[in-house]
Amino acid sequence: MNLQKQQQEILNVPLKSRSDSISTSTSIDSNDSVETKIENGFYCWNSTRYLILIISLICFSLTWGNALAYNFTIICIENNFTEPKSAEVWKNESDKNDNLKNDKTYVFSQNQQNLLLSAVAVGSIIGSVILPYATSKLGIRIVFTIYGFISAISTLLCPFAVSHGFPMFYIMRIGQGIANSIGIPGLGAVTTPWSPISSSGIFLSLLSTHLQFGPIFTMPLAGQFCASSFGWQGIFYLQGGLTVIAFIAFFAIFNDSPKFHRNVSSKELSIINHGKLTNGISKGLKIPYLKIFTDKSVIGVVIVSLGAGIGFQVLNQYGPVYLFKVLNFDIKHTGSAAAIPFIFH
Repeated sequence: MNLQKQQQEILNVPLKSRSDSISTSTSIDSNDSVETKIENGFYCWNSTRYLILIISLICFSLTWGNALAYNFTIICIENNFTEPKSAEVWKNESDKNDNLKNDKTYVFSQNQQNLLLSAVAVGSIIGSVILPYATSKLGIRIVFTIYGFISAISTLLCPFAVSHGFPMFYIMRIGQGIANSIGIPGLGAVTTPWSPISSSGIFLSLLSTHLQFGPIFTMPLAGQFCASSFGWQGIFYLQGGLTVIAFIAFFAIFNDSPKFHRNVSSKELSIINHGKLTNGISKGLKIPYLKIFTDKSVIGVVIVSLGAGIGFQVLNQYGPVYLFKVLNFDIKHTGSAAAIPFIFH
């Protein structure tokens, strides 16, 4: 009797209400199925996010290092362009600087050198303008890989471009600048999807060290190449080749979302997404820009960042030249000394 009564009550419910309840439960079921990851494969001990962090840091460091390579090799190109220096030229330690300074073959004028130094900034502006639109259409993984290969190709072609004159070399420098524009946006692009909220600050800090690792890697190596039989060209070939390898690895490992990464387990996904808004609730919230930019802490951070940026940019561009020409460091020690400030930055 009770069963008949329940059936009668169900039949009396309007059709629209029943369909709404069915569709609602279906949508919940489908959402539950979307959030569930099938556990099969290798999950990097629930630490795939750290692998993403490492490969991203390597890639950003190389693109920055590629842009800095000319800032050191300008010494070698300016002083001995015609052929690489042999080991015999450098065998007498006391004559190293004399051999360089007495054999001046100026490839580029002072104005051209200044333009070549600023070309990276021009490229960075171009790359930054294109980047948001490109990533919205193609995704971070594809766009960052394209930018990485632009950096690699531009760097590999630098020795060829130098031998063919200023216009071609200037284009290569702009290419390096375009690729270098992924560095700062990449901090957020990698951290936001891949870092848990509790460790996002550490992620950002570690990724930002590419600004130190770039010169720490490039400057000493450039000094060694300039003083070797390989010549200054070697640093461009080495870093260009490493950049190709690094961004192939980036393309193979990186994914725009951990949710769809084959090596992310449901356990790691829950760690990454813990506390994050994933259902669009935050839409429509107003950002208090005025309060942010008038906050004393924010103003202090901006001032410190601006001062540090200007100071280290001067070191990046003119540090090697100053050490070599003014302080009379030999070419090998110039590379090592130029990297020291960035170790403590």
